[in-house]
Amino acid sequence: MATTVSITAVDTLRSIGATATLSASVKDQRDQPMPEATITWQTSNANVLAVNDGGVATAVGNGAAIVTARAGTASATRQVHVLQRPVSLTMIAPDTIRSLGATMQVQLTAKDAGGAAISTPVVDWSSTNNAIATVSSFGLAAAQDNGSVFIRVKSGALSDSAVLTVRQRASPTTSTVTVAMPMLLIGDTVRVTMVARDALDNPIKTGDLAGSITATAQAGASGLTEPPTIGAGNGPFTADFVGTGTGTPRTVRGTLNGIQVFAAPTLRVLAFTRIVANSDDAGTCGILDTADLYCWGEQNAGMRGRGVGAPAVSDPTPTLVSGGHQWASVAPEHNYMCGLTAAGKLYCWGAPGEGQLGNGIGGPLIFAPAATLPESTFTAISAHQSGGACAITTAMNTVCWGFGYAGRLGNGADTNVVRPVGVNGALKLVAVAATSQSGCGITEASAAKCWGHWMTLGAATPDTCTGPVACAKAPVTVVGGLTWKPIIVNNAEQACAIATSDKTYCWGGAAGPAELSGAPVFTSLATGNLDQCGLTAAGAMYCWGRNYSGRFGPVDFNQYVTTPVAIVSGFAFSQISLGRQHSCGITTSGGAYCWGSNTKGELGDRSTNTTTSPVRVRLFMP
Repeated sequence: MATTVSITAVDTLRSIGATATLSASVKDQRDQPMPEATITWQTSNANVLAVNDGGVATAVGNGAAIVTARAGTASATRQVHVLQRPVSLTMIAPDTIRSLGATMQVQLTAKDAGGAAISTPVVDWSSTNNAIATVSSFGLAAAQDNGSVFIRVKSGALSDSAVLTVRQRASPTTSTVTVAMPMLLIGDTVRVTMVARDALDNPIKTGDLAGSITATAQAGASGLTEPPTIGAGNGPFTADFVGTGTGTPRTVRGTLNGIQVFAAPTLRVLAFTRIVANSDDAGTCGILDTADLYCWGEQNAGMRGRGVGAPAVSDPTPTLVSGGHQWASVAPEHNYMCGLTAAGKLYCWGAPGEGQLGNGIGGPLIFAPAATLPESTFTAISAHQSGGACAITTAMNTVCWGFGYAGRLGNGADTNVVRPVGVNGALKLVAVAATSQSGCGITEASAAKCWGHWMTLGAATPDTCTGPVACAKAPVTVVGGLTWKPIIVNNAEQACAIATSDKTYCWGGAAGPAELSGAPVFTSLATGNLDQCGLTAAGAMYCWGRNYSGRFGPVDFNQYVTTPVAIVSGFAFSQISLGRQHSCGITTSGGAYCWGSNTKGELGDRSTNTTTSPVRVRLFMP
């Protein structure tokens, strides 16, 4: 009976399909050979090694297997390894890598002596220039910079190599087209910049790019110059667009080597529709054709409406009034503002003062537009200097609020109110001009009415108000029997209006209207602190009164001018406004210009330099 079995076998087979004959010897209990004993063979892993009945082992796959030889109840085992050894190495030339930081598996075919491919050969990898591309221990190449290198592979005496090229390609998805500012005014210059990037967001460094930046054109679109694209090689590429006309947004497109970049920002040229200079503070506000409201200069008491927590320091940089409202008109005055939205809703903000916000409370400061009399809708609003405002409802009823001095509210009293009160007399006004001391208006029947302090009544004073001061606590008719267009201004010392005859008249005190000597035909009027101006149909501006800070121009500096003088500006204006010591106007092309005092940046040119010549309001561009 067999008691021992021993195996003689190779340790390692080096190629798939290689064979080796295993032998086993059997001995009995007396330690005598048993050459006639029957031996059976088994393998522990047929995926690595196969063994037939004759003990012939065949390599199937890399690994290790336990071979068992059995005779009766006796057996023996032996471990056999299959480990392919390459006899040939062939590298497949890799494709070009197109992004820095991108990786690529270098393809290698290694075969053993039987011609079988080795799936994971034991080899060494290297790059001839790691600054261009590195290669890992398992053949993963990583791009570092543009250029070409040899990737080498070695196993013993065997080796092969192939050229790997790194050359970035601009990606349309990661390359960028950016605008310095998506909105601009006529005359503004906006730079568009295109930066070429590869698919992994690295700037292109190949030096062979050609770029082009254009703005699409369609009917009704904003007017823009078609500038040349500046830049070559790696870029960046730039184009400086100048606004030439208002309209809808235009899409900006960029191409790199003829491939369109996906990023497509827009440019829109906007225009001012209204500008209002603060008659009692060094500030200005302007409304765009988007109905957005911007203010610049004075920032007392949150009067610029920037919201809670906004800087309280006055500065020359225009800022957007918060709240997202669509504005139609605005009346900025001492430490507060009120405005009407396109829907006719009234909002006020800033310092409550003597009830000048009309919100029913005396404090605290309001840093963003807050609704006043929200149940009503309005068509016009007017304020001058301080103390409150007056507004006309869509039903042509006039309400005033705030300071009640000298009967300026027109409600039959001379006390302050914190909510709007109706002006007596059911006037049905179509225009109103309010100040801190008085109010005037034009009725739908073309009559002029005034109330408040005697200085601008244009009629005898029927009342005596606290002070004492002569006043009219309710509206009185301006004497003279003239009929009027709905154009009237009031600076608390003098009121002016345009008659239906197209002549301009001014009045003060109890004296009736007097024709303004030397005045051309005006289509609109504006008033400041102690001065007034008129605008002709041709856009020419004429002014009279106190020439504060030379805003009439360099002539008669700070002098009082009684006859209208032409303001030589070089522009045709469509609307004008006078502040305390500065003036502003909107040109017929929609640009805004200001001149005069600039102590708080009220001119809007982002400086504090006083000038007698109009400077362009730089709303978006520094």
